[in-house]
Amino acid sequence: MFYPSSFNSRCLPNSTTYAVLPRGPCRLLGPNACFAGYHISLAVSMGVALSIANTVLFRYLLLRFHGFGKNHYLTMIALCYIPTVFLAIVPFLDKWDFQKARSFTYKAHSTYDFSIYEPFPGFSNIQSIPFLTATGVVAIGAYVIPFGSFFIIFSISSLIKRHTSMSDRTKEVAKMMVKGLAFQTVLPFLSYTPIVSFYLYSQFTGEEMLLTEHFLMLCSGFPALCDPFISCYCILPYRQAIIKYISRKTRRGSGSSRSKVSTIDARSVNLHLF
Repeated sequence: MFYPSSFNSRCLPNSTTYAVLPRGPCRLLGPNACFAGYHISLAVSMGVALSIANTVLFRYLLLRFHGFGKNHYLTMIALCYIPTVFLAIVPFLDKWDFQKARSFTYKAHSTYDFSIYEPFPGFSNIQSIPFLTATGVVAIGAYVIPFGSFFIIFSISSLIKRHTSMSDRTKEVAKMMVKGLAFQTVLPFLSYTPIVSFYLYSQFTGEEMLLTEHFLMLCSGFPALCDPFISCYCILPYRQAIIKYISRKTRRGSGSSRSKVSTIDARSVNLHLF
């Protein structure tokens, strides 16, 4: 969450270029570092969405086939990391002409004040193959991952209901896990799908969308912020471990307080007798 929101706070699509307006520590390193950080941030966001989908798929296959082999694990890991690495690398294959991107951005948005972003980077040609490829991967991830995950979650719920070897207690735990998976799936759906839809609409119609400008990088980091809290609440072993840890710390703190009170009382008694 900190990475995308602090390194690149605003993105400005134009008819033929795409400006990335940085407001963060990367400005100290120059436009090349900011532009590279933008690509890596989008790739990491894709990796987060894929890891959530991978978790959903893993739970389904585990219930469906009651076991996993080493090759299955490797395949699932590859399915998660290959698109992420691909999305991070593809934009670096494009030609970086920041001056052209800046000139067209100033011309297309003559009323904007870009002085606080200078020198800012950007794509000089949004019709290039690397840019279109990266956009296509992001769009596929924004639509296919959430809807595919929702479909698998419904399949998991059906498997749990039909499972005859599960006890009622195990089914309750499994249903809580399914709720957690559903919440985790909602995060990419709410964060990625609307903002990508607004971006595609802006590109095809030429109309400016303020949500796309200001919330693209912020929304991309939102699932990574919320996902650990959902996992800790909905996965019973995690929740029990956290409760135990907090209880142990609380008991230890109250025990030390009682020890201090006893010591003070003993000292006051000794002073009174003396």
